[in-house]
Amino acid sequence: MYRKTYVGGSKIQGTGVFARQNCRIGEILFFLTGELVTRDQMIAMGSDGDVLIQVDYKNYIIPTHPALYINHSCTPTVGIRDDYSFIALKYLHRGEELTLDYSTTMLERLWTLNCACGSPKCRSKIEDFDLIPAMLQQYYLERDVVQNFIAEEVGYHPDEIAA
Repeated sequence: MYRKTYVGGSKIQGTGVFARQNCRIGEILFFLTGELVTRDQMIAMGSDGDVLIQVDYKNYIIPTHPALYINHSCTPTVGIRDDYSFIALKYLHRGEELTLDYSTTMLERLWTLNCACGSPKCRSKIEDFDLIPAMLQQYYLERDVVQNFIAEEVGYHPDEIAA
C-alpha cells in the first residue's frame, strides 16, 4: 500500500518512517488515514492523545500506519498538503527518515513538548503554529504544508498575494 515508505528504527526517537526510494520535492508519499475524533475525545485520551493530528478546530485523526510513526523535526523533510497528503519538502534519498514539523498541524493551546530533534535549527519547543517564528510560518505557508484551518486563521490567502 505504501510503496514509497517503510517503518523502522529511528535515531530521533524509537520508530520512524523512511523513504523506500528517492523522491522528488512535492511528491506525495502517503496519506493521513485513521479514525476521526473530537477535541473532547482527544482530551479524554490523556497521553494517548499525543499522537493525534489536528485537522480542524474541533477534530483530530488517530493516525494509522505509517503516519503514526512519523517523528518531529524542526527542519522537516515532509509536510502535509490539503490536510491529508504527506509530501516531500526536499529531495529525499532512499533510506532517509521522513520528519514532520508537528507545529504545522497545531492550533489548540493544549499541547507543547520539549524538542530533542537534534537539528541545528532546533527551536527547543514544539508548540502551536502561530507561536513559531514568523519567517518559518511564511516558509511553510508558501509551500502549502500548513493545515487549511490554520492557514485561514492566520490570514494566509495565496490567491490575494498572486493578484
